[in-house]
Amino acid sequence: MRISESTLCRQLKQTSLAVKARSNSTRGVVNTVGLFALTASLYSCGSTEEAIFDPRQANQDSVSAVSPLQTSTSAPPRLEQIECWFEAASESQHTSCFTMHVPENHNSPESRLINFPVIKLSSARKVSKKTPVLHLGGGGPGNPMGFDAGTIENWLWDWYQVMSVEDGRDLYLIDPRGVGLAQPVLVCTEYIPAFLDSLSRDLTIEQEVAWNVEANQRCMDRLAQEGIEISAYNSISVARDVELLRQQLQIKKWNLYGVSYGSRYALTLAREYPNTVESMVLDATVFPNIRYMDRYAEDLEDAFERLIAICADSPPCLDALENPEQRFWSLVDSLKSNPVQITIEHPFNNQKLDMVLSADRFLSVLYDALYDAEQFSEIPQIIADLENNEPGVFEEKVNDWIEFQTNPDFGDASAAAHFCYEESPFIDYRKAIESAARLRPQLRESAIALLEYSREKCTRLPVPAAPPIEGQPVVTNIPTLFLHGALDPVLPVEYLEQQLVHFSQSDYEIFNEISHSIVGVHPCGETMAGAFYNYKLNFRSYVDCMERQ
Repeated sequence: MRISESTLCRQLKQTSLAVKARSNSTRGVVNTVGLFALTASLYSCGSTEEAIFDPRQANQDSVSAVSPLQTSTSAPPRLEQIECWFEAASESQHTSCFTMHVPENHNSPESRLINFPVIKLSSARKVSKKTPVLHLGGGGPGNPMGFDAGTIENWLWDWYQVMSVEDGRDLYLIDPRGVGLAQPVLVCTEYIPAFLDSLSRDLTIEQEVAWNVEANQRCMDRLAQEGIEISAYNSISVARDVELLRQQLQIKKWNLYGVSYGSRYALTLAREYPNTVESMVLDATVFPNIRYMDRYAEDLEDAFERLIAICADSPPCLDALENPEQRFWSLVDSLKSNPVQITIEHPFNNQKLDMVLSADRFLSVLYDALYDAEQFSEIPQIIADLENNEPGVFEEKVNDWIEFQTNPDFGDASAAAHFCYEESPFIDYRKAIESAARLRPQLRESAIALLEYSREKCTRLPVPAAPPIEGQPVVTNIPTLFLHGALDPVLPVEYLEQQLVHFSQSDYEIFNEISHSIVGVHPCGETMAGAFYNYKLNFRSYVDCMERQ
């Protein structure tokens, strides 16, 4: 959701924005604390055209390797093999690259074709009849996998190998439509320079809302002028894309891996094409029938209270920080009245940027950082540094946050289209806003503003409401393994536990010291996934890396 972490997580955060795959968010619109997400470019110098940032300039080598956008109508879907734009780690790595061309609007016979990238890693010791694994992308929705040439070589040969090619299974990975190296990529280019310019200013919530509305409208107007059919970017369209890909590859069934919002894609495939899915491993699952925004306020406050409670229960934390709850909220109050001026790294050059670290920005950055459980141990030092008007260890968190907010391959508009089509129609905004009004004062104003902005945004977007089925539970007997972090700030464990009744052949594992996404973070996550693909519900007999906690 830009609720944010792609779900490749902390290690990848050093090499790829694929780590920023969260569930249910556009850049700060759905689940970040403040509204520093789609800030309009009113503070930018020059004309609108001058403010536009080329989202693929840095990735031109990768983009040029993908076939140009097909604009003809009535053309059949097709899979095109292309030369890979990156080098294999060794001669033993067997890699193939493709462009999958699909109708932008699956319901229109006259629709133009769009495309998305497909990467296949073939097992060197392929075992006959083993069903391949399909990784459904970086989550978000809108988060890219990190396929660009400067990033992919840092992670492709290390991630997901145990549960696929090392076990004799082929692995397919995609960027879904509208994201990453897909064409078109639905990025709001108006946002990036405006966001960077806004960092030096102490903005009010009212300013944020007004400018966000204006920036979003200009983005949508531009996409419409470019011929983008924004209403065609949603989970059911992604599921249909994947089904066409399966047919082109002549694959009978998939083993699905979905992380964060990618899990919703997996559930949609299980609902629409159950005979094409052998099993599913769902990591930080987003369920279509849970109204996450209805509980946005409570979950937001719970995330910070959990952070403080963990410190209060930890002797090392208490030794370093007496009375953590009082110190934390006092710091927030102090930043509200006296923001800290800090200097940060520019994400695109070697220059420095001045930034006003206000209370809302502090909470937004910290909330974003909670996708990585390692941050919980750093809270005493963060508070102590900022109490002395020094960024200290928090500077790294700020730089990570800015890197995410300025990711040129993040599909802002695709994320908004998903949200307005398949989530917003089922939200009780009145209930959510009433709940936000009961929050502690430090969170109340921005939470209410965010909810009101989300509702207003969808009234302006040319996206219809999804049919009721998109808000109903997926009931299936497909073997499913759920992996979930006990410290997840946006997807509480109780949501998973409530949904198990709909999965008659399922098992789950809760990782007590992990946040959002397990595979690639905990060493046992991928081992369990691979064992589940092999042995389904009997997999625990073949896994000795951990006991149920």
